[in-house]
Amino acid sequence: MDEILSGLENFEKVWQRVRGEKAAPRPEPEKKFRPQHKNLDAERLELFMENENKAVAFYSELAKKCRGWSREILMGILADERSHLKKLQLEYFLLTGDSYAPPRACPNVGGILSSLRLAYLDERKANESYAEAGKETENRDLAALFIQLAADEAGHGEKLRCMIEQSLSG
Repeated sequence: MDEILSGLENFEKVWQRVRGEKAAPRPEPEKKFRPQHKNLDAERLELFMENENKAVAFYSELAKKCRGWSREILMGILADERSHLKKLQLEYFLLTGDSYAPPRACPNVGGILSSLRLAYLDERKANESYAEAGKETENRDLAALFIQLAADEAGHGEKLRCMIEQSLSG
């Protein structure tokens, strides 16, 4: 059935060629504006928002497994990560005029100590990524934000390192 319909769509053109007539020019369909490629800063912001969203989900689940001072520290880091996500979303909107909501994250939280280790490694990587992005962007507002976030992530790494040290020595 689809073959018949697709054949009928071109019938008029074919019939005009058979009869030796010139086809009347068809109006061009209106082209919608679409950027050919995303700005590097916008791409970075999307990746950073996705990572911060994953961190929010991860720390939320990890904090549920902890008590006392460990839970308080993790809740503080969680609040920071939420704040980072909101700041990145603001900069994305200011840069692109569009909003971006990262996809839902599904955290993989195992044992507390092994999860703290993974979080520590992620914070170090985030620190390096933000520091590098801060040096590479030409946008001064983004550079300042990335440098601030790099410092925050370094602080998170130190807190996690202390938590791991306390857990191992206790």
